[in-house]
Amino acid sequence: IRSSTNTITNINCNGEDACANSEINCGASKECNIDCYGFASCGTPDPTDSSLGTVINGQDAKNLTITQCKSSTDQLHPPCNQLTVHCPQADTGTKRCFLPGGGVYGVITTDDLNVKTISGGINIIASNAWNDIAIVDYDPDRLIAGTLSC
Repeated sequence: IRSSTNTITNINCNGEDACANSEINCGASKECNIDCYGFASCGTPDPTDSSLGTVINGQDAKNLTITQCKSSTDQLHPPCNQLTVHCPQADTGTKRCFLPGGGVYGVITTDDLNVKTISGGINIIASNAWNDIAIVDYDPDRLIAGTLSC
């Protein structure tokens, strides 16, 4: 999936495997908006294979916004498991990479006392670390697993 230069791009990855294991190139778009909802919609349907997953190249976009990363049922195939996001740099202190704080990013198991991530997560690449990233509608009860590379 490739966005045109200087455009507003809206990509709806809604439904089972809609954008699974895809590469989305936002290019130099004004806005790159990606909505992920459903079974492995923006991740990988195989939670045991860390080499798979969707890659979003948003580093050259003016703004990158990812929404939802939710599914109605299946925690073994979360919508954004193994999602890799290349974020645009902040512009004079204004963050330009927006990620959903209520999303499901890793394969989750629960027992009576604990919530555990057993595999996966989100992989964020951002030149200025958290200075480039805004977590929107953060849910403190939601486990966000993954890595941040600068």
